[in-house]
Amino acid sequence: MIEFKNYKNKELRYSKCKLWITFQKKINLEKYKANLMTKKQLKKAIYTSIFIEGKSHLETFEKFRGKSKLTPDELADEVAKTPNRQKHSELLNLRISFIIALCLVIILRIIGIYVLTIVESLPISVFLLSLIFGIAIPILGIFAAMKGRVDMYFVVGIFLVLGALRSFTKDLDTNNLVIIGTVLIPLFVAVILAFYIPKKMKIKFTKKVVSEATDGGTNKKLVYHFESSQTTEDLLDGELQA
Repeated sequence: MIEFKNYKNKELRYSKCKLWITFQKKINLEKYKANLMTKKQLKKAIYTSIFIEGKSHLETFEKFRGKSKLTPDELADEVAKTPNRQKHSELLNLRISFIIALCLVIILRIIGIYVLTIVESLPISVFLLSLIFGIAIPILGIFAAMKGRVDMYFVVGIFLVLGALRSFTKDLDTNNLVIIGTVLIPLFVAVILAFYIPKKMKIKFTKKVVSEATDGGTNKKLVYHFESSQTTEDLLDGELQA
């Protein structure tokens, strides 16, 4: 009877211990998830690491690996989308063309809104709102082109497409085709470049499985390699040695 009682006590202690361990694991998991970065925070951190601090794509990938809910492939894709300053400089001509097109869009929209205000006697409040919304997106695109914010290009492109469709469907008239063409040409150029520049800025990456020898045997690891994995300091050292 005593042995049975001791067995029951041991089983009870074991159950309590197992329950406590499970509870602690759950708490630790919740703490870990709470500390994970959101996608927005991750994008900002990646941009700061690569574009501002000049770290390589590989360094940045390893730094943020496991610190968000993104899979390694998803993280690698986000890292690859962010250009370094070298890649940013290589596309200077395209970025200048994009900025010029957006400046023309701004000028034409200001003229158009002003003419509409005079012809249709729009209230000053409507004029100001139209002016703000009409030039806000092009200004955002200019900011993206100057600061290497690839994530903004897509947003700018979508809104420019919507603006082009609105202008084309609203003002289409056989007598105004020349005017409409003049207005829409810089808009179409800006739209094309808004989607083309990010593709050119994206860094290629590859992955492969490598085997590492450990005390317990062989451990397989997934290794990523980015096309450009040099830091700013490495590039400067290479130039000095050359």
